[in-house]
Amino acid sequence: MADRLLREQQRLIAEVRWRADAERNSWRFRVQLVLSNCALTLAPLSPQSELVFGQLTSAQAVVFLTPAMFMVFVSTWLYRRLGSDSAWYQASEAVETFLLYVLPLGLIYHSKIQWSVLWALFPFIAIFWALTKPFHHRMYIGIITLAHGAITIALILRGTYSAAGLCVGVGLVTMTTVAAISRSRRAEVMAEADRNVVRTRLNESLLEEERERIARALAEGVSQRLAALVESLRPLVAAHALSAETVNQAEVALREISNIVSPSRTGWLPRTIGELGQMLETKCRPLCMNLEYQQTLAGDAGMVLESSIALAALRIVQELVRNAVTHASAHSIGVTVSHDEHSLDISVRDDGRGLTLERFNRATGGLQNARRWSSEQGGLLLREETARGTHLLVRLLR
Repeated sequence: MADRLLREQQRLIAEVRWRADAERNSWRFRVQLVLSNCALTLAPLSPQSELVFGQLTSAQAVVFLTPAMFMVFVSTWLYRRLGSDSAWYQASEAVETFLLYVLPLGLIYHSKIQWSVLWALFPFIAIFWALTKPFHHRMYIGIITLAHGAITIALILRGTYSAAGLCVGVGLVTMTTVAAISRSRRAEVMAEADRNVVRTRLNESLLEEERERIARALAEGVSQRLAALVESLRPLVAAHALSAETVNQAEVALREISNIVSPSRTGWLPRTIGELGQMLETKCRPLCMNLEYQQTLAGDAGMVLESSIALAALRIVQELVRNAVTHASAHSIGVTVSHDEHSLDISVRDDGRGLTLERFNRATGGLQNARRWSSEQGGLLLREETARGTHLLVRLLR
């Protein structure tokens, strides 16, 4: 439960960051950012602008704006080239954020107006930061401290001590805003992760109950009647009144129902890697009636498995083997099961017609079921390039 919650928290944290990066680097947002900052630098040219910008000139504003806009374009280029996980992009984004934050501070400093209306920008900047990237609050607090500290020192050296005090006060308000809203937003994300885990476990429980109900119905109803029918037909075969092939088909159907029912009974689930290998052999070899089936078990056969992992492994291998038998036109199928302290790894390989990446990504039926079983255990279903046939890999986190 704790591991699953931690994985869900990490997934949501990454998702919040990816969404924020995607939005910030969209053309719409970047154009708005550039145009708004360019308008800010041209504002000192408007009539009576000295009431807001004091002694600031557009030339001075352009000096502050140019490095910030340069970093905006560099960050966008790195994002589109390397992605949001790149260390280069993350470093450039930090520099861009710092320069954009320093920009209004520099305009206030050169305006020489103590009670500039531009001071009101900073709490709104803090709100934007906290809502879009709440898990980067330490970086933002560092930027605020560095920027306000530098401007405060410059104001003190100029001798405008009241303006320096105001700069410190605005910095403290901005930091408090970032910390408070970020904390609230982080709590929302953590609560969402907790709800997702609880919802998933509830769905799994309901699904398992439904599987058990269906298994009991098959075992107690259909399979028993089918077994009775097979036994009643045997005398007719002995008397040559009925073809033996008909009885054989009924027996095959009975075995298939047993293959479906057995893994659904929790008492039948393998408890170790060795038992898992035996059950896979029992369940998968009958699926490969006209094919060569090879199975390899690597690692400690006595390693204990959680019931959810064991059930997922059984379902996944059955789906992948059945899919290869049905669609791959293969002559042989190989299954390999290995493990380490963190995961259970499954490899299913066939020598059939192969599976393109497009078909793999858009697959339905058995592959979709295997992907669902994998994701429910926090795992992945992957396709590995191979010169012939298909090679699928599954990693289930323990």
